[in-house]
Amino acid sequence: MAGFVSRREFLNLLAATGGTAAALKVGTALNLLPGSAAAASLDLLNLGNNQRKVAILGGGISGLTAAYELSKQGYDCTILEASHRCGGRIFTVRHGDLIDEIGNRQYCEWDDEPHMYFNAGAARIPSTHRNLLAYCKELDVDL
Repeated sequence: MAGFVSRREFLNLLAATGGTAAALKVGTALNLLPGSAAAASLDLLNLGNNQRKVAILGGGISGLTAAYELSKQGYDCTILEASHRCGGRIFTVRHGDLIDEIGNRQYCEWDDEPHMYFNAGAARIPSTHRNLLAYCKELDVDL
């Protein structure tokens, strides 16, 4: 039976078998390697009293983030979304919500209580997603 394997040896074995990308992800997840820092705030042209209109295609997390950041700098944003709701793959289902997957329309009919919900989309936020966590803090989103 093999003896104890150190974390360093484990990462070396992982890199040899699964590639360096796997070793980097595991090393970051185990807090053995530094994760990426949150991106610096955007250096957008502050329009002041001059206003520009921007059309954003898609109301997923990227489109909503773009609209949020541009709006903070004075841009007038319009989000164009093909679905009946914004959020993209991020979807929390609550009482009365419409669930429309490829023409199969259903309404959520469970009890109308604030603690009754289902995360049908993104269910977790890894600690390495520092930008997303910064937005949660900025917007007072409970985690």
